Amino acid sequence: MSILARIKIGQQYQIDPLVLIFLTFSVLINSYLATKYAESNIYVSVVNLVFICLALIGLMLHHVFCGGIKFDTHLIGPEIQQILLFSVAGFFFVLITQTIIFQLQPIGTIFLTTALETKLFYLTAGVSEELFFRYYIQTKVEQSLPFIKPLSIFVASLLFTVYHFTVYGTNIYILYAVFFSSLVLGAIYYFSKRLSVPMLVHIMANLFAS
Repeated sequence: MSILARIKIGQQYQIDPLVLIFLTFSVLINSYLATKYAESNIYVSVVNLVFICLALIGLMLHHVFCGGIKFDTHLIGPEIQQILLFSVAGFFFVLITQTIIFQLQPIGTIFLTTALETKLFYLTAGVSEELFFRYYIQTKVEQSLPFIKPLSIFVASLLFTVYHFTVYGTNIYILYAVFFSSLVLGAIYYFSKRLSVPMLVHIMANLFAS
């Protein structure tokens, strides 16, 4: 086995039942919203389709270019405690970042017909964006630069921020919040080795921001 192959196997991040649950609900919600708003709000409809594509493309690219997908089919007590610990700590740091910056500039948001639909919309964003930017981009950069692993967090966060230009334009305060929040998400992903952790934090942060 080559050195690169051993590095890839050693750096595999796990997909556990929580990720599969989040992904399933996310695709169902995005499909429903994309269909419902196809005529009344084409922007919302397209964004929901983009979320589905991001999630599926992230999984596919990780499988093809990052050494395959590693499933953890069950969770036991210590693993659940680890997920909860990392998630609470991560959300705490993201919450501080967003609270400080949003005091300077309130965040813009997408309002759907009901408050519940708005919450569900932002929930799905956390799922799809983590699958693409963390599970594929950050993992791939880390594998490509095994001796400068922390750089993968910065690169993924930078691309994540550029991606949000399409939503927030040049609103520098919100882009700062996006970038620094992404650094936190990347760090907890790097240390926990579980996609469910940053995904859960991202979901909670989006629900808070919305």
